[in-house]
Parts: sequence; structure tokens; C-alpha cells
Amino acid sequence: MTTPTGQQPGQKRPLAHPLKTVMDAGRHPWVWAELDAAEAEILAGLLDVFVHYYNAESVSDRAEVIPGCWRGHPRLMHELPVLYWQWWSAHHHPAAELSHAGIYYAKVLPDFQDRLDSLIGMGGAMCRKGEHSSAAQNHEIGVVRATADQILTQQASDRRFIEHAVNAFRI
Repeated sequence: MTTPTGQQPGQKRPLAHPLKTVMDAGRHPWVWAELDAAEAEILAGLLDVFVHYYNAESVSDRAEVIPGCWRGHPRLMHELPVLYWQWWSAHHHPAAELSHAGIYYAKVLPDFQDRLDSLIGMGGAMCRKGEHSSAAQNHEIGVVRATADQILTQQASDRRFIEHAVNAFRI
């Protein structure tokens, strides 16, 4: 006996995804740096559709809306593929089970929604109204770069201190 999809009972669904070749190659399709330009464009298109679905189905408050300008928010741009792949794995992966969807809705989705304002950053309220502010984004990118520079400078200073201390105690 076969199911309405033509499968035998208990048979796993075949993996059908536009980025299947990425997974088959052992790369992570949620990491932009592991995708070539064509694959990144496919992922961006999938995320556009996912954002539309998410905003229509998963939002109960304005603060949970993912703005259409998500590509203009670096932290959101890096975390959104992770959310998409967790959703996809819980619902569409051949090995998906009810418990995976339960975890997605009970833990993954609420945690993402709690972080969403910080992922969008300054100007999030404007973005949610369709008024993306490049000035706010540029300020935020500047703050992120300054913080990264500060961390790198501190790390270099720490390395020099450690080298100095090691050299001071050499016999």
C-alpha cells in the first residue's frame, strides 16, 4: 500500500531543497561564507519568502516583525538563515519529527523573537514601518567596527604582555 504521495508507509521523504548540493558537499547552507554567489542568491530568495511567511504566521506583536530590509542589518542577516534552516529541518527535512517542531515553537522561535530588536539594531521601529534608515545603520556598523577594533587592540596588547612576561622569566 502506498500513501497519497506515492511513498510506502514509513518510507522517508527524499530530500528536496534548492541547496541540497551544499548539504551534500558537507557545507553549512546557513553560513553565507560557505556559499558561492549563486547559492547565496538562492538562500536570499528563500529568506525573502520565509520572512513573508514568518511575518504572516508567527508574529503576534509589532516588535516581532522582521523588516523587509533584513539584508541591511548585518546581525539579522547572519542569524536569519539559522532560523530558516531550523524551521525547515523541523518541518520539511526527511527525518523531521513532531518533537522537532515542538522544540522550534517552544524554544527556537521565542528565543529569536526575544533577540530580534537587538539583531535589527538602531532604527528598528522605522524599518518595521518600511522606513529603513541608512544613517542609523551606518552608525550601528561604525559602533560594531569600533568595538571589533577595540577587542583586536586588547587582544594584541594581551599577546604582547604575555610575550613580555614569558621573555622576562626566561633563564
